[in-house]
Amino acid sequence: MDCKYTAYDRIIHITEKLPKDKISEAIEIIQEDSFQDLLDFCVEQNCFTQAQAITLYDFTIVFDSLDDNYSEFDRQKLLTLYDAIGIPEDMQATI
Repeated sequence: MDCKYTAYDRIIHITEKLPKDKISEAIEIIQEDSFQDLLDFCVEQNCFTQAQAITLYDFTIVFDSLDDNYSEFDRQKLLTLYDAIGIPEDMQATI
């Protein structure tokens, strides 16, 4: 029997949304800072735990350069995470 859900899927399913008054701050972090900063912010806001943030990072980052500050993301997983933390779809298009 194959497993239908990954650890990423389970975490996304139990992720808490950001408080509405923190959405604009999250968008600013997405635009100005790193993906890790966003995950840390979500941990501070109790969306998920630090251990779950590590799993989300591992599943979302496709390539991470050790030489510079360059990363490639699985775009679908990134958008799914944005949905899970409560970033409105219309704002996702601008990120």
